[in-house]
Amino acid sequence: MTKNIIILTGKGKTRLFTGEEKYYKELSLNLVNNGANAYILPIHSNESEWTAYYWDNNKAKWLSTPCPIPNAVYNRYARTTKHNNSNITNYLNWLERESIPYFNRSFFQKEDIFKLIKEHKQLKYYFPMTRRLEKYSDLKKFIQRFPNIFIKDSEGSQGKGIWKIEKHHFDYTLHTQQKTFKQLRDKQLQHIITSIINDRQLLMQQAISSVKQQDNPYDFRVLMLYYNNCWTLVGIGVRVAANDRYTTHVPQGGRIASLTEVPLSPSPTKVTAIGDMLGKTLQDHYRNVKEFSFDVVMDNSNQIWIVDVNSKPMSFDEPAIQNKRIQLISHILISL
Repeated sequence: MTKNIIILTGKGKTRLFTGEEKYYKELSLNLVNNGANAYILPIHSNESEWTAYYWDNNKAKWLSTPCPIPNAVYNRYARTTKHNNSNITNYLNWLERESIPYFNRSFFQKEDIFKLIKEHKQLKYYFPMTRRLEKYSDLKKFIQRFPNIFIKDSEGSQGKGIWKIEKHHFDYTLHTQQKTFKQLRDKQLQHIITSIINDRQLLMQQAISSVKQQDNPYDFRVLMLYYNNCWTLVGIGVRVAANDRYTTHVPQGGRIASLTEVPLSPSPTKVTAIGDMLGKTLQDHYRNVKEFSFDVVMDNSNQIWIVDVNSKPMSFDEPAIQNKRIQLISHILISL
């Protein structure tokens, strides 16, 4: 029997669907080449009959069709409005009632990840000190202990929603993605931070003094997949921050590098062991986790630090990693 594989995403405003069209096309073609039918399903309302799209290679475009009953679903739906979240929740609940397997039910909240790692007897040693930021006095207490800190939006992604603060003897420096504010007095910093706190769920995190590549911070993006009943390291990518930047994400000016370009890189064996512990912890807490990525930095003592964990990783720009990912995900979906 030919299996129907659904890639679940949202409805686009100016496109047929949201998300990474190139990735979905390549994955669809790989699924078809391996004997399955592949469809993109944009969730957008509580319609009784969903419209899906499949790639027609001869016409070189997406064609619409009534969505078939899936045999497996790859959930790539992005967090959006509360209304749309109810639609995706209803659909995932329907999959569970029908015993239809799927990847990754939801996004990981940064605060949830922090708590899970903090409670793990081994992983806690790989995670910087992190606390919830609810009021300015929380920051004052935390920055007394750690003069360089990051503030992270619990729902931020791709480098958005991250601020850096440096404490000096008599003032502070606040870095945003757009601007750096120097020589801030306490009252000035309090005014800015209070305005940020008002409408966000924030975390404070110790800034690790990581090794640099030509004075620019860099980190490692690690992709893990649950393949053949165990967590498998798919690949490790390197991202280097732009000059005078503190995040390495490509949309924020970062660039791709190779493992041979940077002065220090982690052992794949060590990364795999950490990824395995993370994967098992995530599977125990969340439902249907079969893919995730995590970002790590290294300090001058060769210590690995986990700085972020992502439930729905974007495409990797390294062809070897992305191609291996597509091959493995196709195999996993068809075998579910």
